[in-house]
Amino acid sequence: MAKSHVATIFETLKRLFPSGTNPRARGSLRSCPAWPPDLFAVAATLLERSSAYAELPCTAGWDSAAYLFSKAYLREVTRAGAEWARAGNTPQTVQDLWNELRQFENNEVTTENFPIVIRLMAIADEASV
Repeated sequence: MAKSHVATIFETLKRLFPSGTNPRARGSLRSCPAWPPDLFAVAATLLERSSAYAELPCTAGWDSAAYLFSKAYLREVTRAGAEWARAGNTPQTVQDLWNELRQFENNEVTTENFPIVIRLMAIADEASV
């Protein structure tokens, strides 16, 4: 039986943004989506396909060493989302995370890169409030 193909991060980005993430740079995925709901959608799609949200860093609230959602994490996400909402421009923090994610574009979402995806989704969610 043949193994089914799981889309890479790049394949998913290309499917969701066939014209690219920035209308001025046709076809390019270099810029983080400028609209927070677009970023939320792509991050949520990647997480859903990977089931990474069920991994210990998302579920192990009893283990502060493994748990992703620390108080510092929540402060960072809230601050970046509020900055994005207030300024209307993608914060450098978010673009930096997007650049980190693109380093894994030929991979599927894995335990190595899913904290980046979750962080991007949370910031986009906060900015969309």
